[in-house]
Amino acid sequence: MNPFIKKHHRLLKILTIVFICIIALLILVAFALPAFAKSYIENHSEEWTGRKSKIEALRVNPLTASLTIRGFTLFEKDKKTAFVAFKELYVNTAPLALITGTLHVENVHLTAPYARVTQDSTVFNFSDLLQRFVPQDSAKKDTAAEDTAKTAEKGSGLPFSIAIDDIQIQRGNVVYEDLARKSKKKKKNIGLAIPAVYFSGKNTDVGLHLNFGEGGSLGVKVSYNIADGNF
Repeated sequence: MNPFIKKHHRLLKILTIVFICIIALLILVAFALPAFAKSYIENHSEEWTGRKSKIEALRVNPLTASLTIRGFTLFEKDKKTAFVAFKELYVNTAPLALITGTLHVENVHLTAPYARVTQDSTVFNFSDLLQRFVPQDSAKKDTAAEDTAKTAEKGSGLPFSIAIDDIQIQRGNVVYEDLARKSKKKKKNIGLAIPAVYFSGKNTDVGLHLNFGEGGSLGVKVSYNIADGNF
């Protein structure tokens, strides 16, 4: 066989193997990994938080570098009543931006989030979560403060900038119940819009709008520079 043809066939064989490996990896990321992650989170949520959780669907699109979580619920300690939930969380990234030294998240959309807060005297339905995750004594608080300061110091020296665009919360609902007074309040259709958040020298523009179930709304616009702390 002609050496050139033989070399060409060898190169074609290598490219075919690489292509098959890439396709197999994409299939693994798109189908096997989300199923494993969904099962793992549901099976270990009580270990991590003391609460049962449920996820209807978790999808990863390796071609667009996006993540979609549908039908998430974190339950109360009774394992039946929803504590926090959302209909859908969509996160879309731009991995090629890493070439320019930027960790870029193009979209973060949270649809129909729900939170239920109950209070019985000085005890809330999230008090057990605070006890689990927040240090209780002063020594632990001092250690936590030191760790936070060290983390911030390390974060300021990151070799890349961080940009998060198009943050949206749509149709949010919050329920507050005072069990001692037997009162219940609801806030419906809460929305949050943040065009962009920059962990660099650029300004972050925040737009917040609240729609109240009783009628009326509240809107706020803020521009903040994280680097110098100026509003």
